[in-house]
Amino acid sequence: MKLKKSNSLFWDTSKDPVDFPEIVKNKFFPLSITNRKKFVMWLGNVSKNFSNNINWWIQIPLSRDPYKSNLFKNVIIIEVLKDKNIRNKIAFLIVESKNIKKIILKNKLVNNKTKIIVRERRNYVKIIKSIFFVSALFFLIKILVRFRKNNIQNNPILVDTFVDHREFKNDLIFPSLEKIFRSKNVYNYWFIPTFLTNKNFSNIIRNINLMKKKKYIFKESLLNFKEYFKIVLKIVFKKKYNCNFLNFKRIDYTNFINEELVSKKEFHTEFHSRMNYLVIKKLSQNLISIKKMITRFENQSVDKAWNYSLRKFFPKSEIYGYQGFTYYPHLLHQSPTKYEEKANLLPHKIIITSKLFKRARLEFIKDKKTLIGPNLNNQNIFTNKKKKNKYKYVLALCGIKSLDKKMCEWTFSAISQDKSKSLIIKPHPILPIKKIIKEIPREIRNQISITEEDTKNLLNKTNVIISSGPTSIILESISFGCKLIYLVLDPYDNLISKKIPKINKYMYFVKNKNALLSNMNILVRKKVFIKKNKIKNLFFTKISNKNINMFL
Repeated sequence: MKLKKSNSLFWDTSKDPVDFPEIVKNKFFPLSITNRKKFVMWLGNVSKNFSNNINWWIQIPLSRDPYKSNLFKNVIIIEVLKDKNIRNKIAFLIVESKNIKKIILKNKLVNNKTKIIVRERRNYVKIIKSIFFVSALFFLIKILVRFRKNNIQNNPILVDTFVDHREFKNDLIFPSLEKIFRSKNVYNYWFIPTFLTNKNFSNIIRNINLMKKKKYIFKESLLNFKEYFKIVLKIVFKKKYNCNFLNFKRIDYTNFINEELVSKKEFHTEFHSRMNYLVIKKLSQNLISIKKMITRFENQSVDKAWNYSLRKFFPKSEIYGYQGFTYYPHLLHQSPTKYEEKANLLPHKIIITSKLFKRARLEFIKDKKTLIGPNLNNQNIFTNKKKKNKYKYVLALCGIKSLDKKMCEWTFSAISQDKSKSLIIKPHPILPIKKIIKEIPREIRNQISITEEDTKNLLNKTNVIISSGPTSIILESISFGCKLIYLVLDPYDNLISKKIPKINKYMYFVKNKNALLSNMNILVRKKVFIKKNKIKNLFFTKISNKNINMFL
């Protein structure tokens, strides 16, 4: 039986918005922008009764992270379905939650002939892997590290940092900070690392052994086995909130919010959030004061736990949230809010690396104290080397699996149409290329190579960069005089030029994969004059005697 044209739309909402049907995408993208602030304010109102409850704030829907929580995405899906012209054309609708299906049916947001299919994502493997990783790491540190709380002198500077799958050489987040401390004769400091989930346990053991010889405190070494198991049990046996939450535009999302509240899919994040809180609580039993804490501030659950616990147990301590990355409108959570400030979830001061980002970063809290600090990870960007366009095209991935897959799909499609084109892929350090593409298609295998070359050296040899998403290489590539093709894959890609208008003349936006090849051909021959030094100083900040004092 053939479907009538008026009712023939197939919409799989589990896909990324860029893959939605054109009529849906044209509605979804602008709705994501216009409802952005309304959604944030609504979450604040929903949270009023839980303002002093850290257990509430470290849960998935309160993260506002679009790569962890599906709440905002589903809110916009419901808003799209309010359009009669669209919903009357839908024959099949795939959703990822039974509760979203119930909302759609209850509010009559599809016609009677539309078939709704629920395709829930099972996260059991991810949860089991996370539990195994934090457990193995806890036991490893207990075996390898002998550390006592009384080793920490009173009034220290604490630095929150991260460790990934790579071998430890310098600190991942603050590579030059230890050198700065010592140059200023500051020795009462400690780095507190959080290990990111990975399979390379030989490197983990090596890193632990290297770090324990330096000024690093392992959170795991401060907790006992009873405390460890208590944290695990709290996460595994979470309960729903027995209340009705405030509606968003007359739609009740209570059941879906509860679904995310009890979800264990972000076990690793919640585990470390709870551990951060407990570590500060335990330190308060031994230390009279903490002079200062510097966190890598993404406004994630782990950051909220640091800030909340410090403000509670060490109210006189200074808390600096360091945002050593550029502005990404995609990551809604990185812009703090007034209600988070009221709940003591934010640092006292936020360090940003360019005044260009200040207005955009303070989108939801205009009066938050900010400082302009140096890019500790990007100081070599200020070295002047003669640019050599050795590589015509480089695809720079962003580290978010769904976006990286889509970037590969678009660029592979483009070069398959022109066998003379060669492409270099630069994977993001947090996501191995094997997790994105199992193998390069045979027909274009000879046209593609993968590089692990240092980013700065690579950019200095590249003519055209192709990229997308929340990655610092976007502004870095412009600073190195590269011509940037930006693939529009996300609703918030359109916000970049609005929030940071000064970069418009350096970016070339491509909105569909069929237009990519022609843009590559035009741009590789186009002569573009970029004042690199001016751009570098616009986006990044050099270390100076004045601005390093904020870390001391």
